[in-house]
Amino acid sequence: MAYDALREEYGPKRGAKEYLEILALAAKRGESVVEETVRVLLGRRDPLTAAGVAELTQQGDPPLLTTVEVEPVSLAVFDELLCGDGVAA
Repeated sequence: MAYDALREEYGPKRGAKEYLEILALAAKRGESVVEETVRVLLGRRDPLTAAGVAELTQQGDPPLLTTVEVEPVSLAVFDELLCGDGVAA
């Protein structure tokens, strides 16, 4: 996705150069951190540049693109199973 976006934005030559710089950052700072940063930038539709990725990864983890909320789970069903109520032998 990043390579295609960079080629589209900057053309084949500069896009490839930016992409190689981003790959070098991934090798230095960690693939998962750089990958998440690229996803955030693409998700926000912010300009994707090696300098922008370097700045965001230098500050630490990028802000999450989405927030996941998990509702509390009732364990009463499992209690019933463990107690053996209504279990056929």
